[in-house]
Amino acid sequence: AKLRTRLCSTFAALEELVSEGKIRAYGVSSNGLAAPASDPAHLSLDDVMEAASEGASRAGRVVPALRSVQMPINVLEPGGLLTAFKARSKGLEVVANRP
Repeated sequence: AKLRTRLCSTFAALEELVSEGKIRAYGVSSNGLAAPASDPAHLSLDDVMEAASEGASRAGRVVPALRSVQMPINVLEPGGLLTAFKARSKGLEVVANRP
């Protein structure tokens, strides 16, 4: 719950910067996106997307400016590849931070 609150607040601030024309978009980098759901460090892409939507709404925007995610994508962390496919299907750009 604390992480979600922080994500929503951060995304709302970033969405304000988008509205002000100071940035065009933003992204999230987290090793937790590749972690299995059983791992305490796991970060759900769906939770990130929902927090971005809530942050956009708080800032008076309809469509969030979240455009990319960065995570480990390698044979030792196969969850990253699955999350990458899911992110791409949602229109996000994907960057590997630990290939």
